[in-house]
Amino acid sequence: MALECFAFTHIFIVCETNHNNHFVLFCYATAMGVFTCMDANVSLDALLYHRRHPKAPPRKIGRYNLFLWQAMFSIPYFFGALAKVNSDWMLHAQPPHLWFKARAGFPYNVPLFP
Repeated sequence: MALECFAFTHIFIVCETNHNNHFVLFCYATAMGVFTCMDANVSLDALLYHRRHPKAPPRKIGRYNLFLWQAMFSIPYFFGALAKVNSDWMLHAQPPHLWFKARAGFPYNVPLFP
């Protein structure tokens, strides 16, 4: 996980021309995955541990970990949705219109609503 965090964050910082807010969130998620205990129940390591030690009690994750993950994903999406409540997004669909217009020459560009 630490290698993934370092590699993706390094590539993201070096290639700043392809900036996307979801990439920033992925950098945060991998960094937080390094420092929180994610391996208690859902990892392959936990599954193998419980197969080798079937009588061992299941390991528990603290509530603070769940709160940190929920907050990390809720806060950016809440403020992102709040930023999109304006006339350019709601009435004119301006940014998506510009994005799709840039790909107008793509051969598989089929309109969703003809």
